[in-house]
Amino acid sequence: MANQRGLTTIELIVSLFILAIILTAAANFYEFYTEKSGNLGEFVTARNLGVGVLETQLQAIKVGDTNTGEVYREHAYIKGTDYEVVATKSDETQITAHYNSKISFYKVTTHVYFEDKEIEVSGYATAE
Repeated sequence: MANQRGLTTIELIVSLFILAIILTAAANFYEFYTEKSGNLGEFVTARNLGVGVLETQLQAIKVGDTNTGEVYREHAYIKGTDYEVVATKSDETQITAHYNSKISFYKVTTHVYFEDKEIEVSGYATAE
């Protein structure tokens, strides 16, 4: 026990090296976490916009609006991000025709574009 007088230079250098590795990993994780948290809010907003437009278009089909093609296009600027919402409606009656049914069947697809990303939300409705 008389030989131990504290940390040697080698022990100190190894300890500092390990601390530097831990700090570098922590800084990278913090940067990754803050970026992904910001993106999560944008994705939630985009999904909510897409679902809102989808629900509106599905209700429109139920009350008799059977126009097809692009039925909705809007820009929304929310919390510094520009979102473009586009909804298209297509006639999918051939799916029900397979079952010898004469029910009008429509598909609504909503795309939300923001920055360099895109979210798609789809739904089906009958006009009868």
